Amino acid sequence: MYSIPMKPKISIIVPTLNEEKLIASTLKNVRRVAPEAEIIVVDGGSRDNTVKIARGYAKVLVEHGNVGFARNTGAKMSEGDILVFLDADTTITRQFIDEVLKTFNDPNVVGAGGLILHQKINQFE
Repeated sequence: MYSIPMKPKISIIVPTLNEEKLIASTLKNVRRVAPEAEIIVVDGGSRDNTVKIARGYAKVLVEHGNVGFARNTGAKMSEGDILVFLDADTTITRQFIDEVLKTFNDPNVVGAGGLILHQKINQFE
């Protein structure tokens, strides 16, 4: 039976495809709230600047496949004890990371899911 270490490493895996408008803000957010996390972006063959932008924040692997394939590839690449899968337009909080860590302190927990709260954000560029 696998047990989570006292200070587990979190790997955050983000599948992408043509996400240049969103990926920088998502990865900046992750880096800010979880600076200790390993961030892996698995790109499905974007034709925009997604990969170039993501390389400034994360390990990036380009694999032509669907979102499930990207998640599985990211999981295989990861070094973390806990895997967190995010979409390229997801914003998280430190509370989210703390809840993940707290949840996996229970040795009976092998997986978890959460609610997605849609928040309309007005941005002016």
